[in-house]
Amino acid sequence: MSAETVYISIGSNIDPLEHIPSGLKGLESCPEIVLLKVSSMYTSEAIGRPEQPEYCNGVVSIRTELDHEALKETLRGIEAAEGRIRVEDRYAPRTLDLDIILYGEHHIEKEHVRIPDPGIQKWSFIYIPLLEINPPITLPGFDEPLASMIPSEPQPPVQQDLRLTEAVCKGFPHE
Repeated sequence: MSAETVYISIGSNIDPLEHIPSGLKGLESCPEIVLLKVSSMYTSEAIGRPEQPEYCNGVVSIRTELDHEALKETLRGIEAAEGRIRVEDRYAPRTLDLDIILYGEHHIEKEHVRIPDPGIQKWSFIYIPLLEINPPITLPGFDEPLASMIPSEPQPPVQQDLRLTEAVCKGFPHE
């Protein structure tokens, strides 16, 4: 299998200053993964649970020869190392959340896996950092760039957090 460029969303709403850098180090420590670029970090209200602490989110680009299933397992291991406990409540707080949002030019639809992530065009905390690290990106199966397909009003509203970005991205490839 040849190496693929993959985009991964990274987020946390439990001690993000601790868990996001550790998650990035976890990615970087995998011999099958080359970390290419880390976006700025953006904060937003927790979807479905405004009483929870706000989320910190970003996007990471990597190169890997791992197939999507092996990569997903690797990401789950990194999450578990950061104390992530998966529960039925899909809106539960998270120490670390790592999701494959794009895997090369592949369309993958299987149980519990949809790539490209259907939230790319919907959720601002995915598309804003993705467009930051790859402005001309086009989604597989589309002719127009992602930038022309997003809503004019970001949902949920996000705020770039420069302090968090500086702390999280220190030592990692960032613009």
